Amino acid sequence: MTVNKSSDMTTGNPIKKILLFAIPLFIGTMFQQVYNLVDTMIAGHNLGDSAVAAIGATSALYAVIIYFASGLNSGYGIIISRAYGEKNLPKLRKAVATMMVLDGAITAVLTAIVLLSLRYYFRFLIHRKIFSMMHTVIYL
Repeated sequence: MTVNKSSDMTTGNPIKKILLFAIPLFIGTMFQQVYNLVDTMIAGHNLGDSAVAAIGATSALYAVIIYFASGLNSGYGIIISRAYGEKNLPKLRKAVATMMVLDGAITAVLTAIVLLSLRYYFRFLIHRKIFSMMHTVIYL
C-alpha cells in the first residue's frame, strides 16, 4: 500500500502552504551556512590563514555558479508549475526530464569552462601565496 503525501498548493490557505514549503528550504540554508562556518574553522585551525584565504577567494566563484543554477531552476520551475497546475502529467514528466538533462549539460559545460580558465582568471586577482591552495580548493 502506498501513501500519497503530496500537497496541492493551489488550494487552501496560501500563507500556510507557503510557510510549510519554505521551512525545509530555510533549514537547508541554515545547514549550508553551518557547514561553511565549520569548514572555515577546520581549515583555519589545521591548515592556517592561507587556507582560509583560499576558501574565501573561491567563494565568489562558487556563488556565481550557484546563483546561475538557481536562476535556471527557477525558470524551469515556472514551466513545471504550470504543467502541474494544469494536471498535465505527460507535459510535467517531459518538463522535469528536460530540466534534468539541461542541468546536467550546463553543469558539464560550466565545469569545463571554469576548470580550464581558472589559472588565467585568478592569476590577476589572487596573491601567489594562496594561488596553489585556492586551485586545490576549486578542484576538490
